[in-house]
Amino acid sequence: MTSVASRTFITRCSLVVRPISLWTGRPPADSALTVRLQQSARQPIRTSDGSYAFLDIPDRRCTLMVHSPHYLPVEMPLDLDQFEPPVPIVDVELRPNRLHPLPPAASGFRFRVVDQGGAGLKGADVSAKLVGKGISGGEAIVSTWSDEDGSVVLPLRGQLPANCTAEVEVAFGGKRIQASWKVEPYSVIRMPDVQLVQS
Repeated sequence: MTSVASRTFITRCSLVVRPISLWTGRPPADSALTVRLQQSARQPIRTSDGSYAFLDIPDRRCTLMVHSPHYLPVEMPLDLDQFEPPVPIVDVELRPNRLHPLPPAASGFRFRVVDQGGAGLKGADVSAKLVGKGISGGEAIVSTWSDEDGSVVLPLRGQLPANCTAEVEVAFGGKRIQASWKVEPYSVIRMPDVQLVQS
Protein backbone atom coordinates (compact mmCIF):
# COMPACT_ATOMS: atom_id res chain seq x y z
CA MET A 1 0.00 0.00 0.00
CA THR A 2 1.41 3.34 -1.00
CA SER A 3 1.01 6.19 1.43
CA VAL A 4 0.61 9.71 0.18
CA ALA A 5 2.32 12.34 2.28
CA SER A 6 0.45 15.58 2.56
CA ARG A 7 1.76 18.89 3.76
CA THR A 8 -0.34 21.72 5.16
CA PHE A 9 0.71 25.32 4.62
CA ILE A 10 -0.69 28.04 6.86
CA THR A 11 -0.61 31.53 5.41
CA ARG A 12 -1.08 34.54 7.63
CA CYS A 13 -1.38 38.23 6.91
CA SER A 14 1.61 40.02 8.45
CA LEU A 15 0.95 43.62 7.40
CA VAL A 16 -1.68 45.72 5.64
CA VAL A 17 -0.62 48.98 3.96
CA ARG A 18 -3.29 51.56 3.04
CA PRO A 19 -1.95 54.26 0.66
CA ILE A 20 -4.00 57.46 0.76
CA SER A 21 -3.61 60.39 -1.63
CA LEU A 22 -3.10 63.58 0.36
CA TRP A 23 -4.95 65.45 -2.38
CA THR A 24 -8.10 63.35 -2.58
CA GLY A 25 -8.19 61.48 0.74
CA ARG A 26 -8.76 58.24 -1.18
CA PRO A 27 -6.58 55.33 -2.33
CA PRO A 28 -4.74 56.39 -5.50
CA ALA A 29 -5.82 54.90 -8.80
CA ASP A 30 -2.16 54.86 -9.89
CA SER A 31 -1.47 51.48 -11.51
CA ALA A 32 2.28 52.23 -11.39
CA LEU A 33 2.30 52.43 -7.59
CA THR A 34 4.91 50.09 -6.07
CA VAL A 35 4.60 48.97 -2.44
CA ARG A 36 7.33 46.71 -1.02
CA LEU A 37 9.42 45.91 2.02
CA GLN A 38 13.14 46.58 1.76
CA GLN A 39 13.99 43.36 3.65
CA SER A 40 11.83 41.00 1.58
CA ALA A 41 11.32 40.00 -2.03
CA ARG A 42 7.72 38.96 -1.32
CA GLN A 43 5.14 40.89 -3.30
CA PRO A 44 1.99 42.13 -1.54
CA ILE A 45 -1.53 41.25 -2.61
CA ARG A 46 -3.70 44.16 -3.79
CA THR A 47 -7.07 44.02 -2.04
CA SER A 48 -10.44 45.24 -3.27
CA ASP A 49 -10.31 48.41 -1.14
CA GLY A 50 -6.95 49.50 -2.59
CA SER A 51 -4.83 48.23 0.30
CA TYR A 52 -1.73 46.03 0.05
CA ALA A 53 -1.48 42.88 2.18
CA PHE A 54 1.87 41.26 2.94
CA LEU A 55 1.75 37.55 3.83
CA ASP A 56 4.15 35.54 5.98
CA ILE A 57 6.73 38.25 6.62
CA PRO A 58 9.30 36.83 9.08
CA ASP A 59 10.90 40.15 10.12
CA ARG A 60 9.14 42.22 12.80
CA ARG A 61 11.33 45.22 11.99
CA CYS A 62 11.22 46.30 8.37
CA THR A 63 11.29 49.32 6.07
CA LEU A 64 8.26 50.12 3.94
CA MET A 65 9.01 51.57 0.48
CA VAL A 66 6.32 53.22 -1.64
CA HIS A 67 7.16 54.60 -5.08
CA SER A 68 5.17 56.06 -7.96
CA PRO A 69 5.79 58.37 -10.94
CA HIS A 70 3.15 60.74 -9.51
CA TYR A 71 4.00 60.86 -5.79
CA LEU A 72 7.01 61.67 -3.65
CA PRO A 73 8.79 58.49 -2.51
CA VAL A 74 8.07 57.11 0.97
CA GLU A 75 10.57 55.24 3.12
CA MET A 76 9.13 54.30 6.50
CA PRO A 77 10.79 52.12 9.18
CA LEU A 78 8.28 49.87 10.95
CA ASP A 79 8.28 47.84 14.14
CA LEU A 80 5.32 45.51 13.69
CA ASP A 81 5.23 44.66 17.41
CA GLN A 82 4.19 48.25 18.14
CA PHE A 83 0.82 47.84 16.38
CA GLU A 84 -2.44 46.58 17.81
CA PRO A 85 -3.19 42.89 17.09
CA PRO A 86 -4.21 40.95 15.17
CA VAL A 87 -2.76 42.52 12.00
CA PRO A 88 -0.65 45.71 11.77
CA ILE A 89 -2.39 48.30 9.56
CA VAL A 90 -0.31 51.23 8.27
CA ASP A 91 -1.86 54.28 6.61
CA VAL A 92 0.58 56.00 4.23
CA GLU A 93 -0.13 59.55 3.06
CA LEU A 94 1.10 60.05 -0.51
CA ARG A 95 2.15 63.56 -1.46
CA PRO A 96 1.81 64.52 -5.14
CA ASN A 97 4.88 65.50 -7.14
CA ARG A 98 5.15 67.79 -10.18
CA LEU A 99 4.04 65.00 -12.57
CA HIS A 100 0.76 64.34 -10.76
CA PRO A 101 -2.27 65.06 -12.97
CA LEU A 102 -4.60 67.62 -11.44
CA PRO A 103 -7.64 65.99 -9.81
CA PRO A 104 -11.05 67.50 -10.71
CA ALA A 105 -11.74 70.72 -8.78
CA ALA A 106 -8.31 70.55 -7.11
CA SER A 107 -7.01 73.36 -4.90
CA GLY A 108 -3.41 74.12 -4.00
CA PHE A 109 -0.14 75.70 -5.02
CA ARG A 110 2.79 74.83 -7.28
CA PHE A 111 6.22 76.45 -6.96
CA ARG A 112 9.95 75.74 -6.79
CA VAL A 113 12.40 76.14 -3.94
CA VAL A 114 15.72 77.46 -5.30
CA ASP A 115 19.08 78.76 -4.13
CA GLN A 116 20.48 82.20 -4.89
CA GLY A 117 21.60 80.97 -8.33
CA GLY A 118 18.16 79.61 -9.25
CA ALA A 119 19.09 75.92 -8.87
CA GLY A 120 16.41 73.72 -7.36
CA LEU A 121 16.82 72.57 -3.76
CA LYS A 122 15.80 68.98 -3.07
CA GLY A 123 14.31 68.07 0.29
CA ALA A 124 13.16 71.48 1.53
CA ASP A 125 10.45 71.12 4.19
CA VAL A 126 7.22 72.87 3.28
CA SER A 127 4.17 73.36 5.47
CA ALA A 128 1.02 75.44 5.24
CA LYS A 129 -1.50 76.39 7.88
CA LEU A 130 -4.90 77.20 6.42
CA VAL A 131 -6.76 79.93 8.25
CA GLY A 132 -10.29 81.11 7.56
CA LYS A 133 -13.91 80.82 8.55
CA GLY A 134 -15.27 77.40 7.73
CA ILE A 135 -11.94 75.60 8.13
CA SER A 136 -12.44 72.64 10.48
CA GLY A 137 -11.21 73.61 13.93
CA GLY A 138 -10.40 77.12 12.69
CA GLU A 139 -7.25 75.98 10.88
CA ALA A 140 -5.76 73.01 9.04
CA ILE A 141 -2.13 72.06 8.41
CA VAL A 142 -0.61 70.29 5.41
CA SER A 143 3.06 69.43 4.87
CA THR A 144 5.27 68.16 2.06
CA TRP A 145 8.79 68.60 0.66
CA SER A 146 10.52 69.59 -2.58
CA ASP A 147 11.51 66.94 -5.13
CA GLU A 148 14.67 66.47 -7.22
CA ASP A 149 14.50 69.81 -9.05
CA GLY A 150 13.08 71.81 -6.13
CA SER A 151 9.47 71.53 -7.33
CA VAL A 152 6.71 71.55 -4.73
CA VAL A 153 3.06 70.62 -5.06
CA LEU A 154 1.16 71.80 -1.99
CA PRO A 155 -2.24 70.06 -2.13
CA LEU A 156 -5.23 71.54 -0.32
CA ARG A 157 -8.04 69.11 0.28
CA GLY A 158 -11.71 69.53 0.95
CA GLN A 159 -14.25 72.26 0.41
CA LEU A 160 -12.47 75.53 1.14
CA PRO A 161 -14.18 78.83 1.98
CA ALA A 162 -13.91 81.81 -0.35
CA ASN A 163 -11.82 83.79 2.15
CA CYS A 164 -9.00 81.47 3.10
CA THR A 165 -5.30 82.11 3.60
CA ALA A 166 -2.35 79.72 3.58
CA GLU A 167 0.42 80.64 6.02
CA VAL A 168 3.31 78.91 4.22
CA GLU A 169 6.71 78.06 5.71
CA VAL A 170 9.69 76.78 3.70
CA ALA A 171 12.82 75.53 5.48
CA PHE A 172 16.13 74.19 4.18
CA GLY A 173 19.64 74.03 5.62
CA GLY A 174 18.84 76.18 8.64
CA LYS A 175 17.16 78.89 6.54
CA ARG A 176 13.44 79.55 6.88
CA ILE A 177 11.00 81.73 4.92
CA GLN A 178 7.39 82.47 5.79
CA ALA A 179 4.71 83.89 3.49
CA SER A 180 0.95 84.42 3.44
CA TRP A 181 -0.80 83.31 0.23
CA LYS A 182 -4.40 83.82 -0.78
CA VAL A 183 -6.13 80.52 -1.54
CA GLU A 184 -8.37 80.25 -4.59
CA PRO A 185 -10.76 77.30 -4.09
CA TYR A 186 -10.76 74.82 -7.01
CA SER A 187 -7.60 76.36 -8.47
CA VAL A 188 -3.98 75.21 -8.33
CA ILE A 189 -1.97 78.43 -8.39
CA ARG A 190 1.52 78.65 -9.88
CA MET A 191 3.56 80.79 -7.48
CA PRO A 192 6.95 82.45 -8.09
CA ASP A 193 10.07 80.59 -7.02
CA VAL A 194 10.84 80.67 -3.31
CA GLN A 195 14.52 81.60 -3.00
CA LEU A 196 16.52 80.55 0.03
CA VAL A 197 19.83 82.41 0.27
CA GLN A 198 22.41 80.39 2.16
CA SER A 199 24.50 82.33 4.67
